[in-house]
Amino acid sequence: MTWPDRKEPGGQAIRTLGLPPKRLVEVDGLMLMLRPRPPEPKPEGDIPF
Repeated sequence: MTWPDRKEPGGQAIRTLGLPPKRLVEVDGLMLMLRPRPPEPKPEGDIPF
């Protein structure tokens, strides 16, 4: 969802819906979506002992 907002970077407020929660950050004038990195999969045949 977006709407005009003079207090936000670029004069536009942005909110997102959905799971997992996402966060928008401004980097060098661009709006990027920041979200947690998924866990790395374990290699096949990896024995924990």
